[in-house]
Amino acid sequence: MKVRQRGQELVITIPLERPKPSKSGRTLLVCSSRGVRPVGVSVEGKTLYLVLNGFIYPEERVPVGATKNRERSDEEDE
Repeated sequence: MKVRQRGQELVITIPLERPKPSKSGRTLLVCSSRGVRPVGVSVEGKTLYLVLNGFIYPEERVPVGATKNRERSDEEDE
């Protein structure tokens, strides 16, 4: 995982892996920081730590409390 600061944005690059079952078995993990990691960026002079997990559901379903997935482009964030 690579992390850098670009102005007021945090840019994270992490490789996608072949989906594998999470510990609970309810999701398939496709990327992870493997726990809490210092990322080499400081905020107000203090080290920033990050936890990142990317997962998919084995079947197409929307969990309670989540919004329906929609395709987004990076342009929407700018």
